[in-house]
Amino acid sequence: MIGLDISGSALEISRKRTQCIPVTFVRASADDLPFDSFRFNKCFVSFGLHHMAEQERWRALKEIHRILAPEGTLYVIDYNLPRKGVRRLAAMVFAKLDESDEAYKMLKTGSLFSEIDQVGFEIARRGLTCQGIIQLLEAVKR
Repeated sequence: MIGLDISGSALEISRKRTQCIPVTFVRASADDLPFDSFRFNKCFVSFGLHHMAEQERWRALKEIHRILAPEGTLYVIDYNLPRKGVRRLAAMVFAKLDESDEAYKMLKTGSLFSEIDQVGFEIARRGLTCQGIIQLLEAVKR
């Protein structure tokens, strides 16, 4: 298992929390992954895509597609925008309060599904949690 983040401090926290787990940590940007093509069967992205500007997110998804083996699986946990009501407002406010405007833009445009599809994945499953504010996606490499 390999954990990757661009933040050295985030990697240090992860190292401390996983001392008994066989994991290697790599500091790198998701839009320029230091791995060979077709190396992995699975990739997990947890609350990372919404931090990226659209072009950076596109490059990161292309890189993930490149490093996954044929029919490899991408799992994404990130924000979702409920269709209406208080939950929708809560999601928008929460995303707007995020460190950047990127989460807000990604939610408002609803671009994540189409971006995942356009780089060569098929969304196999989608689940919602936290009153629909968080989505869990499973996408298979085409």
